[in-house]
Amino acid sequence: MKIGFDLDGVLAEFTVSYLQYYNDKHSTHYTPTEFEHTHFSERLGMTSDEVKKSITHFFHSPFAKAIMPVKRAQEVLKELAEGHELHVITSRPVSVSKITLDWLNDFFPDLFTSIHFSSDWVLQPETNKMKADFCLDLGIDILIEDYLPYAEECAVCVRKNILLFDRPWNHKPIKKPNITRVADWSAVLKFINEVSL
Repeated sequence: MKIGFDLDGVLAEFTVSYLQYYNDKHSTHYTPTEFEHTHFSERLGMTSDEVKKSITHFFHSPFAKAIMPVKRAQEVLKELAEGHELHVITSRPVSVSKITLDWLNDFFPDLFTSIHFSSDWVLQPETNKMKADFCLDLGIDILIEDYLPYAEECAVCVRKNILLFDRPWNHKPIKKPNITRVADWSAVLKFINEVSL
């Protein structure tokens, strides 16, 4: 099967590292569990554009280099790579492709067939393609995502299912029948193994 993976919140503990950066810069004490969505604006008291600028600065800071993989992601992806074609489809902008590719090479070397940047959240998108476009073009069977609006957008484009990581920011009701909430990487592996039979 062709499996697509979001990066931040799925493979990478982005929110943890971003909040460490934000807390350090602003002398605050935010934790990931305080956020009901990944746009941060309401909780941080910033506009959407201010958050986008802040995240862009974060990616050029030492904090971005310290992002750790989500627990069990490395071992599960190594196992999945033995029988499936793996693709990264991230909303990160192309402008942070070097740090992104270096990070993936450090933690997930030689596992991905392709890596795509949709630039969905930047001030001036660097590509006209959304995540759903990449899913359709690549013929993705299953997408692993942590942001419900992206999951819903891509649900009509994947051949089988969207697996939605259970995160504080995506606890709204799921409206699409092919979106399945998963607790962790063990649940992802179990689901994929079952549908691969």
